[in-house]
Amino acid sequence: MSFQNNLEKAFKEQFPSFKDDKNDTAIAFTAQESNYRVYMPTYTHSNGQYHFQLKIDHIRGFAEDDHCTLTISTDETGTYIAAPTSQISLGTNGITEVVEWVGLGAELIFDAGSTIAISIISFLLAPETMGASVAVGLVTEAEALAAGYALNYTFQQFAQFSDQLADEMDDGGRAYFVDIIAHTTLRFQSALLEALAGEQFTRHLNFSFSNFQKAIGNGKYQSDQDGMAVTYRFDHNDYRSWKQDFTVSYENLGMVVSGKVDGIRGGTLSSDHLTLMVNFDRAGNSSVVQGTLILKDVGTFIIPAIMYGLGNQIVQMEAGTFTADSIEADSIEEAFMNVLDNTLRSIPNYKNLSSERKDFPTVAYLNLGWMGEAVQLGS
Repeated sequence: MSFQNNLEKAFKEQFPSFKDDKNDTAIAFTAQESNYRVYMPTYTHSNGQYHFQLKIDHIRGFAEDDHCTLTISTDETGTYIAAPTSQISLGTNGITEVVEWVGLGAELIFDAGSTIAISIISFLLAPETMGASVAVGLVTEAEALAAGYALNYTFQQFAQFSDQLADEMDDGGRAYFVDIIAHTTLRFQSALLEALAGEQFTRHLNFSFSNFQKAIGNGKYQSDQDGMAVTYRFDHNDYRSWKQDFTVSYENLGMVVSGKVDGIRGGTLSSDHLTLMVNFDRAGNSSVVQGTLILKDVGTFIIPAIMYGLGNQIVQMEAGTFTADSIEADSIEEAFMNVLDNTLRSIPNYKNLSSERKDFPTVAYLNLGWMGEAVQLGS
């Protein structure tokens, strides 16, 4: 079997459910009630170098689709020889920008012949001298490959597009497009290394939506959307959590889990949407949390990643500057709740927000806890 066939086979195996699309040149799937399309990787090979291109669509029905093109270059062992880039265009709005990804102090070293030799994936944050800001060297090493990939990508993605996306996120599907891009990149990474190694690695990390439901509590939720979501009440308000997506990184070095939570406003009012992305280490412990909250007719609020820095100090990464501020909290889940609450309270008309909207920080905290209980470790 050729390398191209091995790569396509390994790439498809990264996706839990899909249908072939575009004359078998792509796969289509549904995530968080929205539809997406991922094309099979294409590449050129010369002088010992591979130049890969991946295309991803957010399928928007009667509106023009959103598009992303990822460009990744490696040598014949899978070692990156240039900083990957992404180019995103949103529908008919003409918003297109090339985002440089990786670089910025992140050193990735791949070895397809054995366990990935990532001596260090480090995000070296510039020193800060004002207020509570701290200089952090987040050294993920091999234990957090998932964090290194999705985290660095979404940092820069949020930084580059937050202003435009704040006005262009017309639904949860567009907001979740960033998460789909991160999952696809992680899945390509595993597929590439499996294709080069000629074998599939055994996954020992898993995520169970059934366990997520059990964590909510028997009798405290109802199945919804043909089993793809659950609804529940909190403080007399209704919410919906969709079945999460997850990606296990090569050699079980980490896992990324993401999902969407709807605030159901009732009547003819459109739901609000919260997207969450959590990085878990190989032991199943959460290490990074980030998300986006869309309140219809109010605004879009992007919460930069909150993580454990050196000495397990909780810090919040600033997407634009790659500096970090320390946060006083008992966990990154609690810190995320507090940051989201403070963000909402900064809205000029906060006092006029409904209780459903004011309770989103606590609902986010609950969902993060349930997600943690849904992580499974194999032998």
